[in-house]
Amino acid sequence: MNKIQTHNKLSFAEITQSSLAVWKGQCWEWNNPPTFGDVVTVHQNNYIVYGIVTTIQTESLDPARTPVAYKKTEEELLHDQPQIFHFLKTTFQCVTIGYEQNGIIFYQLPIHPLKMHAFIAKAQAHEYEKIFTSDQFLHSIFNHSAQLGCSLDELLLGIIKNLSEHSVLHKNVLTQFIESFSLLNKNDYKKLKVFTGRVQYLLEKLNPTILTTEW
Repeated sequence: MNKIQTHNKLSFAEITQSSLAVWKGQCWEWNNPPTFGDVVTVHQNNYIVYGIVTTIQTESLDPARTPVAYKKTEEELLHDQPQIFHFLKTTFQCVTIGYEQNGIIFYQLPIHPLKMHAFIAKAQAHEYEKIFTSDQFLHSIFNHSAQLGCSLDELLLGIIKNLSEHSVLHKNVLTQFIESFSLLNKNDYKKLKVFTGRVQYLLEKLNPTILTTEW
């Protein structure tokens, strides 16, 4: 099975709105969304585009059918009124962090926007390892912070959590992450102190062995 076949097999959504820096996808199943801060991939021509999920929302497919409260559990609704779930859709927004061509990662925008209806897949472990070997992805995120649709700090914490859960948050990766965060924030000590405090709290719960005092 080649890369494109593997990608298609792992796909869960497709492009519904596209630009170079920011794009949107719709899940094929409304209850199978990506994770906030997760990496997703799209194959286009002879390269692979990598994006970070910045927003996720579930809403009605039909503007005339606004969801209302029924005072029932999800299980009760599935039993009594399963049809209401047929009118839901889950969409998400991504910001481009780079693309891969001929095995090389370029941390910049691709030359073309993604094609409409192109399949979107969740990144695999080896892709996480590859894309986060460099802290250059942070530059892409900071450059498009006004288009994220969410808090920058919350997104970065989400990325760190996903890196930990994919077992690619090594000490050198975390150190580079914090150093670049400080540099991109013009060495703002107060902002750095607040952010590293939140990172430390998060990792104490997830992966305390990764914590270092060399920040």
